[in-house]
Amino acid sequence: MRILYAMGNFRSDVDLSTEPNYWIDRDMYPALKELGHEVLRFDWALPNNYKIPRWLRENGPKKNGELLELASKLHAEKRIDMLLSAADERYITRKTVETVKGMGILTVNYHCDDVNAFHMNEAVAPVYDWNWTIQPAAVANYKKAGAKYAYTPCGANPDLYKPYDLEKKYDVTFVGRNMGYRDEMIQHLINCGIDTRVWGVDWPHDPKSLMRRWAAMINRLGKRPLGKELSLSVWYLTHYGEMRRRFSPLIRFDEMIKMYSQSRINLNFSGGMGPGMYD
Repeated sequence: MRILYAMGNFRSDVDLSTEPNYWIDRDMYPALKELGHEVLRFDWALPNNYKIPRWLRENGPKKNGELLELASKLHAEKRIDMLLSAADERYITRKTVETVKGMGILTVNYHCDDVNAFHMNEAVAPVYDWNWTIQPAAVANYKKAGAKYAYTPCGANPDLYKPYDLEKKYDVTFVGRNMGYRDEMIQHLINCGIDTRVWGVDWPHDPKSLMRRWAAMINRLGKRPLGKELSLSVWYLTHYGEMRRRFSPLIRFDEMIKMYSQSRINLNFSGGMGPGMYD
């Protein structure tokens, strides 16, 4: 197939073998090529995580126009079989999807937060020919929205995700954003004396990131009981030394894979974003 690949996370200026954030591209793009498809990339040229929402508000219409221009140009040269995106309403508009469909191109969207954050994709999902989900619990959302869907379990690339024969140097580790109940669980582990190391966005690891944590607390008021929210936030102040030692910013992808083999236990929190994540 000839696929126009318009994943929301793709940037042409990063090394996908080491970049920590762009997992969709790192995992999916090589797999599509390995399967023999011709993959034509659309570059969203996104900034870093903290600036994406504002950037999309300012540049979204322009980027949608560029996507349509590229689709039209490439389709005129040789038929495009599919537009494959991993976007929500912040990235791609209904009009863009409808226009691409009007060219006779199959439209497919992969939305990995379609259980707890389906509201971010609810309006555009029915426009796509197919919505690709890896979560059985999301099926009800697509049915309610009147959108077509296809379910496949989540997979992993064994060429990337593999064990290494390395000495164990960590007891418990976690890699991921600080959201929902995760800081409560991590704080509990540390309070119990369990040697725990954490990498990821929004984990306070210096004075500046600690200030961001307190600012974010204000936005979460009403989503989690005030007493619990204050207690979790105060913990970072009273355990400043632990915070500096145990929490780190993003880890490189190649280092993360090796770190799994260096860990006795690596944690996975299955709760996602959206209503109920702070319960």
